[in-house]
Amino acid sequence: MATVWDNVVASASKAMTQAGTATQTAATKAKLHADILLIDRDIQTRKEKFGVDLYAHLENITSTQEFYVSDDRLINILRPVLIKAQREVAAYERKRDAMKGKVNAAETTRVGSASIFGAETIGQKLYNAARFAQAGAREAAFKTELAMVERQILGFKEEFGAEMYPV
Repeated sequence: MATVWDNVVASASKAMTQAGTATQTAATKAKLHADILLIDRDIQTRKEKFGVDLYAHLENITSTQEFYVSDDRLINILRPVLIKAQREVAAYERKRDAMKGKVNAAETTRVGSASIFGAETIGQKLYNAARFAQAGAREAAFKTELAMVERQILGFKEEFGAEMYPV
């Protein structure tokens, strides 16, 4: 005959087993969700890399008249997406080229700014050091902006790949 204590022990054991099973199930679900997120991210990364590679391959094809008049099924699919991407990339490449000019000018200004060693007084040395630091900060700001523009160009190419991948 089971005693009250045996019933309590049996109930506690059953509850602990159920809690352990529920915890294991939750942990397994969490791991699977994390795996799915990693795979989704990997898929997106592959699509983006595909876009960069495909864009580089197709970039020169748009310079021919045949690309615009061709009635090929694949070209008809590629044309609108590629033209859209090229417009965006071309606009940002012009920005990038202008920014490279600003970076070069800022670098020349920084390098050409007066040295603290050639100054005669402490005031001149401080003034030259401040000008050098200001020119360096300006150059760094332009380089940062240039890096952002280059990243945007890469982003347009990656977006092109994400759009073209399902085709």
